[in-house]
Amino acid sequence: MSVDPGSIMKRIPLRVVIMFVLCVGTINLYSQRMCLSVAVICMTNHSASQALHTLNISHSPSVSKANLRCDNDTGISTKALSDGPFLWDSQTRGHILGVFFWGYLIGQIPSGIIAQKFGARRVVLVSLVILGCATALIPLAVFYSIYMLYAFRIVAGLASAAWFPSFYQIWALWAPPNERGILIGLSYAGVHIGNAITLPIAGALCQTSIGWPLVFYFYGR
Repeated sequence: MSVDPGSIMKRIPLRVVIMFVLCVGTINLYSQRMCLSVAVICMTNHSASQALHTLNISHSPSVSKANLRCDNDTGISTKALSDGPFLWDSQTRGHILGVFFWGYLIGQIPSGIIAQKFGARRVVLVSLVILGCATALIPLAVFYSIYMLYAFRIVAGLASAAWFPSFYQIWALWAPPNERGILIGLSYAGVHIGNAITLPIAGALCQTSIGWPLVFYFYGR
């Protein structure tokens, strides 16, 4: 006796489908937030940065470490080049990782208002599209200017800020009071799943022939 897939889907409560979709979306959200934490290590030329520090080149006012890249005509050894193309010190890497939260902080209240006006489902969809584009374009932006990288990460933070205000508005409408806690909890599990799976996957992607750009192409797809 064959089973009609449509009849099975009709038996699944819509709130369970919403829970699954929001969980997957939250995994995606946190994967794109966390992937740069690994990629920035692969992008940095640690050997060359250490050599510059040893030679005190960093004290020269004519050198901007934020925009330096190790190209083949720099005279730096191939071993140094294998680290990564950018000469970023720890402070610069901290700025790269931190600017995301500038956008995230600024976008919290406006995104809630926008979700109320235009609908939480639309805001959730648009925020993920913008976040994906901002992540996938990082390899292009970073070679143009580090300030362009900052701008894309701020945009990613703004897009991410729209997620949870819409997330809770959806559950306020769809979750029965006696099930709201477990539905929100299962949806929110995507935060921890995203954090757990992103770091090892991003590390493996950095080791491929494409290298660190593949991290952003994979998560921003």
